Amino acid sequence: MKDKRYKKFIFIGVILTLFIFLIVKIYSTAHQTGESVKLDYYEIRVDKVVKSQGTDYTKPKNGKEFAVVTVTLTNNGKKSVKYNPLDFVLRTEKGDDINANLNVDGIDILEAGTLKKGEKITGNLVGEVKKGTRLQLVYKTNTEQEVVIDLQ
Repeated sequence: MKDKRYKKFIFIGVILTLFIFLIVKIYSTAHQTGESVKLDYYEIRVDKVVKSQGTDYTKPKNGKEFAVVTVTLTNNGKKSVKYNPLDFVLRTEKGDDINANLNVDGIDILEAGTLKKGEKITGNLVGEVKKGTRLQLVYKTNTEQEVVIDLQ
């Protein structure tokens, strides 16, 4: 009887170890703030992340704050490329995706456009998040691949 319990505890231990390894692997593959992520035609860099309580005219709901993510997109390709802030979301530690395209008074937001060869643009993505939430910026490419950047 003890032998069966022992095997059961070993099995549960192995499953928990694999689960923890998987979680660590997912978060360790994420890029970091300040790191340039090279894609086919351009690169993305998160320059900074600021939490904001808004302005006199635009305030977050109780218990929430605005996460203002400054990004730079650079076209390193040979042709013009289109970009769209709707391709970005903020992802919480629970895996929920949050709109990163709020328009808040006094914050210059990234708007859709086209980058010619060698051009770059810097703008802000803004989302309303629960205070203290750990976030990632997720860019969803045209091929449904996700580029994940930890926001520290």
